Amino acid sequence: PLLALRAPGREQRYSEDGRLLLTQNEDRSLRLWDALSGRKLSLLEKPTLEPGATLGRVAHDPVSRRLFAEFRAAGGHHGWLWSTETGRLLHARPIVLPPPDLTCAQLSVGGQRLLLAGEPGGSFSRFCGVLRTDTLQILTVGMPALISPSLSGDGKLLVGVDGEHNLVLWDINNNRSLTPFPSPPGGEGEGVRGPANRAGFVRPAGVVHSARFSPDDRRVLAVSDEGAQAWDIHRGLPLTPTLRPAVPVTTAP
Repeated sequence: PLLALRAPGREQRYSEDGRLLLTQNEDRSLRLWDALSGRKLSLLEKPTLEPGATLGRVAHDPVSRRLFAEFRAAGGHHGWLWSTETGRLLHARPIVLPPPDLTCAQLSVGGQRLLLAGEPGGSFSRFCGVLRTDTLQILTVGMPALISPSLSGDGKLLVGVDGEHNLVLWDINNNRSLTPFPSPPGGEGEGVRGPANRAGFVRPAGVVHSARFSPDDRRVLAVSDEGAQAWDIHRGLPLTPTLRPAVPVTTAP
């Protein structure tokens, strides 16, 4: 069914979860499709766009039925939020984005929070932030611009890698870092403060490249040049030894 969508003049972007397809026609109308069946879902209210604006990252939360889309243009870089249930825009004004194209857009389960991040390019700096989707308030003022960030399902925590390739766990509710933190008596090295019992755990060995939450938000998988390791962030304990890759892990040139 999706072959029918490949029409001249159309732009297409999948949502981050791969469930939805957003298309922009030549008249700038926006339509949402079920990516698995090819079924038309809704026609979205047209936002005010800069001339020549093209579709960028798309994020969707099936629980709240909220959709975010990035639009890239020479005259401005913006994002918009919709209700996929009604097709209506949630705000009259766009989210004004920094110049770098987004490399990550993620909605929390329930759609209350939105993670946006972009990598540096040319004279542009890396950026990373979390917004409230109802007020568009930035919740992570002062947080470092993390590499490969990931939002927990409940939107309370963020995990990523800082510019020195250290693992960072960020408490969004209190807008503060939970890393590094001295490990408990008898422990060694630096650790991460767990959100439940404030326990510390030793940070992964080596240069960390990326980290992701488990679906239940209780674990973090950190990937470094030494391998991969899973951590229980509530108990502050590693769940696995470092899993060594068959091929060494390296950063992109």
